[in-house]
Amino acid sequence: MMDINMTKLKHTKGNWKLIDMTSAAMGVNIIAGKDSFIGNIKTLSDAKLIITSPKLLKALIDNDIIICDLCKRLNPQHKNCTICDDRQDRLNLIFEATK
Repeated sequence: MMDINMTKLKHTKGNWKLIDMTSAAMGVNIIAGKDSFIGNIKTLSDAKLIITSPKLLKALIDNDIIICDLCKRLNPQHKNCTICDDRQDRLNLIFEATK
């Protein structure tokens, strides 16, 4: 089982943002921080999804921890639980994003 508290996020840190291009044919550039180039994406909608990915992953990890803690508090039989059946899907998504 993956210890979610020890997950090391490997993506480029910093605020990811879009750089508008004057021509739609050129795509949309994504940068992190001041000048770390992430990539050139063909559509604006894809680029918006990509720049939110680090925040979405963090939200998934944070929510998994909250849900697990709440489950243990509401279900005394889960006190020593390391993984619930319902949690496996979230852990699999986190693993795929961080491997």
